[in-house]
Amino acid sequence: MSFAQDLRAAGISMTTWRVLHTLWHTGPLRLIQLAEKGNFDISTLSRVISDLETRGFVRRAESRRGRRPSVELSPMGYACIESLLPAAVKLESKALAALSPGERLILVELLHKLDQRTGAARVPEAWPMESHLPRE
Repeated sequence: MSFAQDLRAAGISMTTWRVLHTLWHTGPLRLIQLAEKGNFDISTLSRVISDLETRGFVRRAESRRGRRPSVELSPMGYACIESLLPAAVKLESKALAALSPGERLILVELLHKLDQRTGAARVPEAWPMESHLPRE
């Protein structure tokens, strides 16, 4: 089964996966922080979060010091991520297999460099899954 099929079977879209994965990677975030970390359009993100909250995947947590509430994964959201993570890692590994370990590190460095300079690459902080990067 492909990762896209796994997502469909779980009833979530790729955008929803990206939101859940970003929250899994970072922990609770305010909406604007989540938009920045995952490179999401704020209006799209707002709709996705509302849907995820209704479906029980995320919850809004009151923040300290009167700030806007943050969004965090619910136990159901964690369970969803944990069930799909093996397929996501397999897809990422397959995509990166064409590159040598050194090329993988260079790719990440170059994408971050482009992002810092222009914002054109817009590399989400949760990519690639750091635990799967080769160590030289």
